[in-house]
Amino acid sequence: MNELYNSFQKYFEIVIADTDELRQDVYKVRYKVLCVEERIPGFDPSFYPDGLEKDDYDSHSIHALLRFRSSGDFIGTVRLILFNPSQPEKLFPVEQNTQFNAEFYNTGNFQRQHTAEVSRFVVVNRFN
Repeated sequence: MNELYNSFQKYFEIVIADTDELRQDVYKVRYKVLCVEERIPGFDPSFYPDGLEKDDYDSHSIHALLRFRSSGDFIGTVRLILFNPSQPEKLFPVEQNTQFNAEFYNTGNFQRQHTAEVSRFVVVNRFN
């Protein structure tokens, strides 16, 4: 393997959050970065009294955590939002929150069930 990959593997581990417990860790990291560290405006901690930053996309997403090997702490997270077959018309967040130039982007040009969105890619402040 190359040197960059080996260095990454030496210090970090990617963990797929495929259990309820690991998904709780995802939401805790997101809360810390988005609500406590206030890295992106609009994430008011009072909206998340349980200390877990979650939304209605999490149920149809794949989540991953980044673990710092020396401490065992989870220091980052990312999710891949998948097509929701129970709500096929549901827009992805980027579609809801971004204006696209119709000349370059036409939602009719892609099949939603073959599309995903990467989001909530965050790393705690001490590793930035």
